Amino acid sequence: MAQDKLQQIIAAITAEADERQKEILEEADARLKKELERAEAEVLQESYELIRRKSAQIREDAGRTVSARQREGRKALFQKRDAIFHEVFDETAKRLLAFSASEEYPAFLTNSARAIAAQCGSDSVEIYLREQDLPHAPLIQQAFSGQAAVLPSTDIRLGGLVVFNGQKGLRFDDTLDTRLQEKRQWFMEHSGLTIG
Repeated sequence: MAQDKLQQIIAAITAEADERQKEILEEADARLKKELERAEAEVLQESYELIRRKSAQIREDAGRTVSARQREGRKALFQKRDAIFHEVFDETAKRLLAFSASEEYPAFLTNSARAIAAQCGSDSVEIYLREQDLPHAPLIQQAFSGQAAVLPSTDIRLGGLVVFNGQKGLRFDDTLDTRLQEKRQWFMEHSGLTIG
């Protein structure tokens, strides 16, 4: 009888611990998503502000250039634009590297893997990670229902993962490197730093 009561108490404690663990994981996921969105918005806003100030400076400098020195002025503007562009994205890359060393990063990898796994079904896949991210491989592999081989990649510098589904001939790239590269092109088109 005492044994039954003990079993009931243990079962109740286990159920409560499981429920609390689920709540904590959901809160952590929500907090991570919110923090990532906030960080991305902050980086974009800071980048816009820097580009806006530098762009205004470039236009002001260009307005003062006399026609005899126009070619030299244009060359200088191109160099300044490239310097600003590289400054913004070098700083962004540093922030992404810092993120990939943070406590929130494993959850980012797991969420990324889940999103990709949803598109792969039970197909076998190859997952490519940075050397530094290989310790997170078991968490990532759990997201896939089919066989998931993890391989190191020297092409991934900032973090994230690439998944190759050989059965369907699909490649999913959710690396921080690719995300940053996509933003580079977008900034070149929308930053106001074009020189005509």
